[in-house]
Amino acid sequence: MLFLLDDAYDEGQLSTDPESVEWLNEKYLGELFGYTEADMSDPLTRGMLDVRERIRRSHPHFFLNRWLSHFQYYYEANLWEANNRKQMRVPHLEEYLMMRRYSGAVYTYCDLLELMLERPLPLEVVQHPLIQTVRDICNDILCWTNDYFSLGKELTNGETHNLIVVLRNECVSTLEEAIDRLKDMHDRRVAEYQGVKEKVLALWADDEIRLYLDAVEAMIAGNQRWALEAGRYSGLESLIVRAG
Repeated sequence: MLFLLDDAYDEGQLSTDPESVEWLNEKYLGELFGYTEADMSDPLTRGMLDVRERIRRSHPHFFLNRWLSHFQYYYEANLWEANNRKQMRVPHLEEYLMMRRYSGAVYTYCDLLELMLERPLPLEVVQHPLIQTVRDICNDILCWTNDYFSLGKELTNGETHNLIVVLRNECVSTLEEAIDRLKDMHDRRVAEYQGVKEKVLALWADDEIRLYLDAVEAMIAGNQRWALEAGRYSGLESLIVRAG
């Protein structure tokens, strides 16, 4: 569902039209939050409301509100990207690293992992710095992996919201050097996750926490296998040679 939205936001006329993006954001957020009447002829609206209603019927409202707030950040990040494209602006590294966590919508998926548990993680757990770090690392690994595999597609489209492009621009390096730096950043985050995981399990001797961590790891591994096998991204090597 979000791939369809991503393609609409990132490619074509909408990608450089922040006014239209803002209008679309208001439409979808209004429908999700119940502020406006839903356009049920829109398949994306139907899909998002179906997920919302299944959560609403079976889980506490605080969990639904948390999931909705992360959806809101996703929409706002897409508006930020559209403004950048209109101004032909490449974001700075620190800014991009922060905003990439929202444009990738991974926090919404981290929320949905809790549907496997008996109950969603309570506030004192989900907001604990260690669990927040788990979610941040998961977010970074998934988004940076996506930036690696989507590089060929995004170079073709002139897209600058890609960590490799940002690293090349920030460090005035070649594309190959920027890719090597991304790989190093990725590997350091993976190593950091292992240390954080040990601290989490030492603090909570709880099957639910272990199940949540297992789900985080399965999502990371599944995303990488999908990127390798799905055929959505291709032609990376030849584009690197041409782009330099």
